[in-house]
Amino acid sequence: MIVARVRASGAGSSLSPVSDVSLEDSSPRRFPRWGSLNLDKLERRFSLGGSVVALISTLFFVPHLLHNTVVTQTQTPSLHHTCSLGYTLVKSTCEKSVLYHPKDYLVVFLGLLILGAAIGVAALRRSRPAVAVFSLLLGFLSGAAGILYFGLAGWLLVRGWRIHKFGDPSFKGAASAARAQRAERVREPRTPRSRRSSAPSMPKGPDASKRYTPKGTRPKRS
Repeated sequence: MIVARVRASGAGSSLSPVSDVSLEDSSPRRFPRWGSLNLDKLERRFSLGGSVVALISTLFFVPHLLHNTVVTQTQTPSLHHTCSLGYTLVKSTCEKSVLYHPKDYLVVFLGLLILGAAIGVAALRRSRPAVAVFSLLLGFLSGAAGILYFGLAGWLLVRGWRIHKFGDPSFKGAASAARAQRAERVREPRTPRSRRSSAPSMPKGPDASKRYTPKGTRPKRS
């Protein structure tokens, strides 16, 4: 019984330093903060708003998908009142009728529908990278109107970078955190340059022998 108690007490004493070391080791982690990958409430609302705008804009393409569409293009006539090839002069403008088939609008319609729904699903799941990627794709597809989705993607990426680097998505919070980090770097003592550049000296070999060896005597000439 005495031996068992001694062993138990020894095991307990050997485990206590390990637990203390694990608690004291609070070194900063290297992986990115998971908060930078998730959307907050404000970002989620803007993302859902962009999804709703994309889905509503698909309604404008529904009439073009049901029948052919004739679009009249206009052009300013030259000084001699002539029009380019394919245009006809009507009063003081050159006009040209272009026929578009439903298949010409199908790609844009499906792109807005799929990407708009994808942005909505990603916003509901609070995925920042997915919303940013789908917004960029929708911006390229929408042409001039895609600047709104380029702005949404850039805004989300900038806020995610602030969270990852400073822990705050807002401009004021990131600026104050940056000032605090600069102040901490100034307070830390800098090591002298001689210590930084000093490399570990390699062990030297044995010193050269300094024993004096007399010169050899030359034989005298007879």
